[in-house]
Amino acid sequence: MMLRRLASSAILALVSGTCLAAEPMENWLKVFPRSAVAEQSVYFHARYLDARGIEHRQEVWRDGSRRVRRVTDDRLDLIVARDADGEYEYKLADRDRHILVIADRTSLYRAGIFSDWDAVAYAFSEPRAEHEIIASGGSEQTASGPCSWTTLIVKAPAASTNRVCWSAEWGLPLSIQDRRNNEWQTQFEIIELRTFQSSDAVFETAPAGYVEMDMRAGEDLSD
Repeated sequence: MMLRRLASSAILALVSGTCLAAEPMENWLKVFPRSAVAEQSVYFHARYLDARGIEHRQEVWRDGSRRVRRVTDDRLDLIVARDADGEYEYKLADRDRHILVIADRTSLYRAGIFSDWDAVAYAFSEPRAEHEIIASGGSEQTASGPCSWTTLIVKAPAASTNRVCWSAEWGLPLSIQDRRNNEWQTQFEIIELRTFQSSDAVFETAPAGYVEMDMRAGEDLSD
């Protein structure tokens, strides 16, 4: 039971710094397009604030629609790969606890985690709650290129209002702002953005001496 508790705790980190979301709807993809970079190999380095206002860093390597690697705070190393049938395999290495967790979407759903490809690969995905999209009409020139502002209002049960500066060129939010105390505060910001030469080595993790825990169906995690 100890291994199962450790695996459940570690696997919650799969959604760290992302939005839980349903499958993207057609209108959402029109407002936040990413088809221009669907098959490009893109690297970005971002910083974001969690619910307590603590800053975190993420590095993401996105290899088209096939695989993505996300390293958070140089501690949580997540690799998601999609096979020809559209199924996902998740590998999460916790560098502090020396644990490697392997999961699929079914095992994530059993754990109550509804992480999707967009949340990991694009750092932004459609909220599961009822929401409204308002085109702000403004644009901005950032160090990573131009982006257009859109306001996203999420309604009950967890109401929030955000501004998203979306880059159609990169298929990413270059900045996300949260409205608090009648002021806009930056919650997410990309500080480095470029393409990279894809290789299998970029998407491999085999930590020596790590305890491996397989959360997929049929695997025994008892002591």
